[in-house]
Amino acid sequence: FMFPDAVPLGIRPRGREVVLNPPDDMVYEWGDELLVLAEDDDSYEPADAPDLDEPTLPVDPLPPPGPERMLFCGWRRDMGDMITELDASVAPGSSLWILAPVPVSEREEKVEEGGRQGLSGLKNLTPIHLEGNPTLRRDLDVLPLETFHSVLILADEACDMQSADSRSLATLLLVRDIQVSRENGKASASASSACPVYSPTSVAAAAASAAAEAAEAAAG
Repeated sequence: FMFPDAVPLGIRPRGREVVLNPPDDMVYEWGDELLVLAEDDDSYEPADAPDLDEPTLPVDPLPPPGPERMLFCGWRRDMGDMITELDASVAPGSSLWILAPVPVSEREEKVEEGGRQGLSGLKNLTPIHLEGNPTLRRDLDVLPLETFHSVLILADEACDMQSADSRSLATLLLVRDIQVSRENGKASASASSACPVYSPTSVAAAAASAAAEAAEAAAG
């Protein structure tokens, strides 16, 4: 049985103290009193318990995730740790494109600094190296940006915080502008009307600002 309009809280066995939340194996005897939470002492009564169907598991579970295509724009000193963690969480056959100014010939050595596993020991990821500047449109234009499942923009650790933020924003705007242009099959000017936040003017201004700050930092 059940109480549709009350919530049982405990029991007071005959001649003994109240027991809240009694154990499942407790045996109830004649004369025991049931303690319930209800609107009033006459607002509830016992009723037959409903017939419940046995829970069943889904017949068709979700398919396992497939290979992914990812892009890293930039380079960090902890790149090896990031790639190792990513390799452990993606499906086999995934690819990681890395666009950074660090020469390709030096990347394996930098990753192995500190005793880290090299890029050659990856199990699920295939690294694809490209040397270039993520804040320059010409370097981003050669990438199949519309095919990536995810793009991660890494802050430039060689710059101060403000310059690093400016460069990351420039890369973000350029990547999005190229993606929108290709998805719509139109020129950047037409694509910007569909997504005004990423207008060509704002992209050019951000990229120019980032380039100027990078030149100033290098000169200093």
